Amino acid sequence: MLASRIEPATEALDTALADLAAYGPEMRNGFTSHAPMVAEALDVLGRPGAIAPWIDACRAQLLPWPAPTGAVPRLGAEEHVSDWRALFAAELDALGWRRLLARWLPRLAAGASGGALHGLIRTGHAARALGRADTETRRTELAAALASWASVFGELPIAASLGATAMPAEAALSRLPFLPAERRRNGGSIVAGLAALADHVPFARAWHWLAVDDPQATVQELGDLFARVFLANVDSPLHAIVFTHAITGTAAAGHLLPFVSDDDGRALMRHVWHAGCALYAAYGTARPVEAEGEALSAEDLADRAVANGDDHAIKLTEAVLALNLEPALATAVSLRAMAYLKG
Repeated sequence: MLASRIEPATEALDTALADLAAYGPEMRNGFTSHAPMVAEALDVLGRPGAIAPWIDACRAQLLPWPAPTGAVPRLGAEEHVSDWRALFAAELDALGWRRLLARWLPRLAAGASGGALHGLIRTGHAARALGRADTETRRTELAAALASWASVFGELPIAASLGATAMPAEAALSRLPFLPAERRRNGGSIVAGLAALADHVPFARAWHWLAVDDPQATVQELGDLFARVFLANVDSPLHAIVFTHAITGTAAAGHLLPFVSDDDGRALMRHVWHAGCALYAAYGTARPVEAEGEALSAEDLADRAVANGDDHAIKLTEAVLALNLEPALATAVSLRAMAYLKG
């Protein structure tokens, strides 16, 4: 289960989300904007005073929302992101945010890996923020988060099960071979890196390998496993960013499970598992390892993440705490990320 240690909601988050509502999901440097997600993570970490300075530091890179095309929005069409935002805003008004999530999460789950999991992760932050306090700015952010997910929706290949037996996550991961080096596309975006898995047959079957009896328990299981994958494979800034998404994506799924049925929750966790497997197969070289070393307090890790300032480092630190990982493991992952990522 996700940790119960969540700071009370603050007005600083609503102020930040109102400020950020004018900006779209893409930045001038071509990367995805993490600003709304970082703002919510800092609030949960109990560091609301750090939100405004962090946003001010990255503001020059933010871009306004593109003009709507006026077309009926299509899943996976990035040019339709503003059309999706308008659609979700209208449905949110008609249905309320909980029913909106119940309606759309099962549809979007299969595209969890799209845009390097950013749509899923942003939606998880937005849903958790609304669960802490239902405000207009947070509802606006949910519509934007869902739009970012729908516009980058991308499905991973899933092969027939061939009678596969479902098993615990670590046993399932041990069956998955890495993508051969000569077939990898690791010089560009994560999206391009995952596209190389199209013909990797074992990966396409891996969706069926995970046993998901209790979706919330699976969140904890995957959080622990992907944290140990992180420790085994992060030896560069690129790998720190890549493997961060398996952990933050798992945490985000945990924030979304309360809004779907058990059956839809099991499907969501299998898609998040498959997305983590995709990162592992396309970029990994080593099997999971155990954590070694000291265990720092949550307060110390939060302070270090704020001082570091990197968007991925902040979100990852908040995620390992939300996942309630064993303290030495949470500490090792957070510190390893901060060693390679600098704000």
